[in-house]
Amino acid sequence: MPQLTRPQAESAVRQRGYANITYWEDPAGTYYPPHTHPVANTHLIMSGSMRVKFPQRQSDEREVEFGGGEWVDVNKDETHEVWVGERGCKMVIGEKSAEET
Repeated sequence: MPQLTRPQAESAVRQRGYANITYWEDPAGTYYPPHTHPVANTHLIMSGSMRVKFPQRQSDEREVEFGGGEWVDVNKDETHEVWVGERGCKMVIGEKSAEET
């Protein structure tokens, strides 16, 4: 998939029904320990990569590497842990409203 511009990525996230859209960048090596969010969210990776561990999912979805053009969907209150790749990660994040999750 060709690299998306920020407006294209924001539009794609919005088309999937997400609001509260944010552009986010993490430097290489960033780590987020296990945590949850009070609403469902999605991340459209624009460049770079992240590895996400979902301990409650089935074995083939438990730990996944995501790269440019891929979607990371996180359910409301779903525990996950994140490691950002060696090139960092640029993404657009969308959140569902509390009423939608």
